[in-house]
Amino acid sequence: MRLQLTNFDAVTFDVYGTLIDWEPSIMAFLRLWADQHGVCAPDEDLLLAFDHTRAEIQKERPAPLYPEVLRRCFDRISVDFSVAVDKREQVEFATAPHQWPAYADSHRALTALQARVPLRPRRHRRARRRLQAGLAALPRCD
Repeated sequence: MRLQLTNFDAVTFDVYGTLIDWEPSIMAFLRLWADQHGVCAPDEDLLLAFDHTRAEIQKERPAPLYPEVLRRCFDRISVDFSVAVDKREQVEFATAPHQWPAYADSHRALTALQARVPLRPRRHRRARRRLQAGLAALPRCD
C-alpha cells in the first residue's frame, strides 16, 4: 500500500538524525573533549553517555530547543566523567548543530516533499526562520 500525502493534515519528523547527521559530529566533539580532560573512555561509552543523558533530559522536559538540551547534556556528561564544566566548551557544544552536516539526500528529499505539501515549523517563529535558512544552506545534491 502506498502512502498518499494528501491523506494527512500534518507530517512531523525529528531534524537531528533524520535530516542532519549528528552522530559523527557529537562523537568528534566528545572524543576531543575526553582526550583534553584525561577521560579514558571508548567512543561507544561517550556516545552512549550522550544518548542516555539526552533521553533523560527530553523526558524531564520535552519542549526545550535542542541547543538547551545539548547544554544540559554537556553539564551532566561532565559531572558523570568527573570533569569540571567549562562554559566555553559548553557553549561550543550547545551551538554545534549549526555546523553539523546534512545527510547527502536531505536537500533532495525536502525539495520533493515541499513540492507536494507546504513545509513549515509550527513551534516558534524563530525556529521557522532557522529552518528556512537551514534549507537554503543545505548542499545541493543534484
